[in-house]
Amino acid sequence: MPITKHNFLVQHADEIPQAIAEAFHLASTGRPGPVLVDLPKDVLQELTTFAWPPKIDLPGYKPVTRPHGKQIREAARLIAEARRPVLYVGGGVLKAHATAELRQLAELSGIPVVTTLMARGRLPGQPRPAPGHARDARLGGRLSPLCRSQTCSSPSAPASTTA
Repeated sequence: MPITKHNFLVQHADEIPQAIAEAFHLASTGRPGPVLVDLPKDVLQELTTFAWPPKIDLPGYKPVTRPHGKQIREAARLIAEARRPVLYVGGGVLKAHATAELRQLAELSGIPVVTTLMARGRLPGQPRPAPGHARDARLGGRLSPLCRSQTCSSPSAPASTTA
């Protein structure tokens, strides 16, 4: 499984501006992700002038920004059939400005919400969680019922530290 959205291998110094411009375009459009620009040592040691390309032409690159209806129905079916669903939310919700929709989904479905570091404390009405706590936006920031194990401490108790 690839780790990056795309890889560029620059073979001549005069290709650097175009590769960098295309890499930034690919990384920031569609579903954001990393793009690798491989600059071998011999290319880095060449002398060249840098001019940002006036136009980026990537034939065949047409990112899908809207989901297909069948995909949405299938996701809803899988969520409905899940025994213990959890909404694991990251920075994509923030980038898409979909926090209100997420909150509505969580409230209507009753599914607990756990956030990654990128979305931590950013949902409307969600307090900033203490490190190590899985918080539930639907419960007003209280500990999620899924986080009632030995590794999770109560919201009022300080996080344990080991020396």
